[in-house]
Amino acid sequence: MESKGAESLLDSTIATRIVLAFQTGPAALQARLTAPWQVTATPSGANLMVIFNDVWLNQDAGGRAAPDAVNRYVGFVTPAKHPESGEEASCNFLIFTAHPDGLPGKYRTARPATIRREQEVRSEDLTTTVSERFTLQTPDGGLVDLRLKYVGGVPTHAAGRARVRSAADPSILRIYHVDQLVYVVRDVPKEIDRVQDLRVDVTVPELRDLFDGSERLISLAVSPWYFRQVYGK
Repeated sequence: MESKGAESLLDSTIATRIVLAFQTGPAALQARLTAPWQVTATPSGANLMVIFNDVWLNQDAGGRAAPDAVNRYVGFVTPAKHPESGEEASCNFLIFTAHPDGLPGKYRTARPATIRREQEVRSEDLTTTVSERFTLQTPDGGLVDLRLKYVGGVPTHAAGRARVRSAADPSILRIYHVDQLVYVVRDVPKEIDRVQDLRVDVTVPELRDLFDGSERLISLAVSPWYFRQVYGK
């Protein structure tokens, strides 16, 4: 098993992702964390990330296909800080997954949902326009519906490392080593906007306090290729 320092490889993922970063009420997010963790925000002011994942392959540490090898799921994450240790991490507080073997998930926060993704890519000469629809429906009839149309450009090749903890059990720590291509299709502070059409509808009852109409989209990024190795102790 490959290791990095005292960390051991736990699993890996190849996927595509759409990441929406919102600014929403911090008190509603704080209620989802376990003390003493405190909600923070990115430098641009976003404190809620909604991540739409279309997984091509999940593998275990030995490179074998995981039980939920192919999956679709939507994760909800907030940046947070431990006031005593000073540690900063992304805290996963909710996942909706299409695969029953993804329950309750690595973070013990996953719920079942029916998830559908539709994508259309149109290319002419050097211009590419992409239309996306990513829809999840919960057993109680709640809905998260993303409709997006954007013009592609030159992607950024980005690699990085992130610490992700479970809001349900902060002792669960997974360290991501990520390599990806990223299209930033909207970034309000940087005045980037390649979006031609965008609609986000959220009617899931337990998310009403986060999506009450006062939330503000800060940025939107698309990763057409996303590779992640996850390490832990």
